[in-house]
Amino acid sequence: MAENRYLSVNPPRRIAAYARLLKINVPELSLYPLISFGLTAVHIQEARYWLINSGFLLFVFCCSALSISLDDLNGYIDGVDRLDTLNTKRNITKPLLTGELEQSDVRRAAACAVLLGCLLLVLVSTQTRYPAISVLLMVALMLYSAQYSAGLKLSYRGLGEVVLMLGIPASICLPVWLLAGSVPPGAIMVAAMMGLPYAAQIVISNLIDHDGDKDAGRLTLTIVMGPKRAAALLPAFLLATFWMIWLAGFYWHILPRLAICWIALLPLHVRYIALIRNSRYADARLLSFKGIRFKLLLVTVSTLLAGIAL
Repeated sequence: MAENRYLSVNPPRRIAAYARLLKINVPELSLYPLISFGLTAVHIQEARYWLINSGFLLFVFCCSALSISLDDLNGYIDGVDRLDTLNTKRNITKPLLTGELEQSDVRRAAACAVLLGCLLLVLVSTQTRYPAISVLLMVALMLYSAQYSAGLKLSYRGLGEVVLMLGIPASICLPVWLLAGSVPPGAIMVAAMMGLPYAAQIVISNLIDHDGDKDAGRLTLTIVMGPKRAAALLPAFLLATFWMIWLAGFYWHILPRLAICWIALLPLHVRYIALIRNSRYADARLLSFKGIRFKLLLVTVSTLLAGIAL
């Protein structure tokens, strides 16, 4: 409590606490729409292109901020989030646990995310070909993000990995549709690949959280399958699916030729699986974040260059 009072008269530290709450230091949570820049690069000369993509990028950040805020709040109230567990993960700090923010601060952050998201929703949808449908789809995406921590809580019912495998592709395909009115097969294939490595990372996070999640009655897929079976099967399956889609994209000439550079991700994935096999879950989790960020960079740059070359 004393820490929070100090923050109230120390704006820089308070801003830093909110930044950690919203995971601004974890860019892959809200930057997947950057890939749509590359997938629709042939339209880069149009001002409407920049407005739609930039606005949608900020909109997805609001969705992410809403989900994270509610998740931290629920984890704090349920007692699932504990300092010893966070220390195991090594790269996570949660201001609620450290006393830097209070529950009212987190609720305020979630409300601001909703308000800003609604403003961006109106701004973006009015620039599209089908404003009414655009509004409905963007509202659905925000609700889909919010349910991660409130409402249906599909992620606590064994569907956390599925939520990511659907939500991340939606955040890539939706801005493409908002601009062009359709989503080409290449965009669908790229989007389908993007959620898989993050879903594999969630498996490891759930392994670390296993005891707390189980005590709180959460039903993650790791709890359903059992920690040993989940660690042995899920990450390898999800990453193998990533590379199968990649190979299919080349075989059917759907992915751009520059996508060959994505092979640079393979050593990271192999190392990730090796760390899991040795039960080094915290190290695997950190490596996964590095791989996801590298993937985001590779895919965005290569699709952008491929689009410009059309």
